[in-house]
Amino acid sequence: MQLVQVVHLVNVLTRVLLYVFQTFYLIVVQNLIFSLAGDAVVNVYINHEKKFAFVEMRTVEEASNAMALDGIIFEAKIIFHYFLSHLAKE
Repeated sequence: MQLVQVVHLVNVLTRVLLYVFQTFYLIVVQNLIFSLAGDAVVNVYINHEKKFAFVEMRTVEEASNAMALDGIIFEAKIIFHYFLSHLAKE
């Protein structure tokens, strides 16, 4: 079974820029969650129309730790975090 390293974010602003969002998660995960050395965020996808994003983390542990950010305020909006359990493959 493959472990999931992707966190699904809901309530993302339509005007948020990809690099701003990625930088925000890099800083927060590295400084508040104490990830390993290097960039914890591998990839970010934002769907502006439906107001959601996917953040792919380097490890499952870092993705799990990012779940602690549920309810964090980013640019005056509360961001909700979910694991994408349906992406796990057997």
